[in-house]
Amino acid sequence: MFKRFSWVLLVTILLSVAIFSTAKADEISGNFKFDISLKPQTTAAEASKFDIDFEALLDLYIPLDNLEVGAHTALGVAGLEHAVFDLEAIFPAWTIKDEFAFAVPFQTTTGGAVTVIPPGDLLFVKKRVEITLTYAGITLKNLAIFEDATFPNPGAAYTGTDYGPSDQNFHFGDIIALSGQTTDGVRVEAVTGLCAAPDSSNSIKKKSWSGSVCENGEFEFTVEKITISNLSVGGISFRSVTKFKPARPVSETLTLKFSLADLADVTAVFTTDDITSFSLSSGSLKMEVDNITLTTSIGSDLSITSNSVTVKLVIDTLTLTATATLTPDTGMTSLSLSARFALTDDSSFSISSSFSGGPPASWSSTTFTLGSVVGGIDVSLDSTFAPSGLSKAGVKMESVF
Repeated sequence: MFKRFSWVLLVTILLSVAIFSTAKADEISGNFKFDISLKPQTTAAEASKFDIDFEALLDLYIPLDNLEVGAHTALGVAGLEHAVFDLEAIFPAWTIKDEFAFAVPFQTTTGGAVTVIPPGDLLFVKKRVEITLTYAGITLKNLAIFEDATFPNPGAAYTGTDYGPSDQNFHFGDIIALSGQTTDGVRVEAVTGLCAAPDSSNSIKKKSWSGSVCENGEFEFTVEKITISNLSVGGISFRSVTKFKPARPVSETLTLKFSLADLADVTAVFTTDDITSFSLSSGSLKMEVDNITLTTSIGSDLSITSNSVTVKLVIDTLTLTATATLTPDTGMTSLSLSARFALTDDSSFSISSSFSGGPPASWSSTTFTLGSVVGGIDVSLDSTFAPSGLSKAGVKMESVF
């Protein structure tokens, strides 16, 4: 099976090379990112050995009449991490995007190390085809997904010992979205998932997609989500998101936005897991007054679970930001402070510190970052210090062409 996928990948790469080689240099666009990070093995002495990691991401795009071909690759110390290819056709009333991805399975251990899951083969993991039709102000989208529903999440620990072609479990799912807008500006969208969850994500190393197939493989109704937004009544803007799931209560999230005598902008969010119970599951209230933002989180019993305040000041070329989180009966549990200096039009220097573990919150880290544009390339140097000493240092470079 892996050999078959290897041939598919080889043919795809050769076709991509052929397409890109026929294009003029000024037609090809994209970006290239290269990161190097260093972590000391010990901070008990001035001289220490470092663990080195590097990441390289290359995105290439080429237009061919009404088509755009894309190739996306990611490499690291372990070698090729993923290869994603897409083809997008754009026409006046409709578009179609065909995307397929190959990836190496990774995991993040409980100690925070990111490792390859043996045998480390590059596997075919998904194919996505999205068709968008627009007519008379109505937009219809259909996203068909064929993917490995059990492919390991690179950001979590894997419970098995290895992952190869025989461990893969492919399923098909479909997400249908119908949306439109009334003459008054009210927008309505209905999203239906068939063996697919529109709000969930499926990830490979350094890339993720919105929407994933269900693990049971049964092509049946999974979820219906109806969103109504831009509805204004008496100066209050409403946004409603209602979700229907089989054998589950109907859930609702209601968002209200309004102004208080042009002095403050207020956003209130209320969520219930069962709309028939008329009970609150969670909520939040955010108030923005000039450069100050106050946010209050509310629990199911209407009690305040936390408060946070953010203050942002801009003084000439200096930008100062402070965010504090306080919990009732305990005090301040986190604090972040940052200062950014604009040295020139193309360079800046920033310092950010975080305090956590409260109450009272204690210093956890400070990061220094120097960024500049050198020869059209964005370059960033950063170093992070923790109570034990140097935590990590790195260089990031990005070129857009």
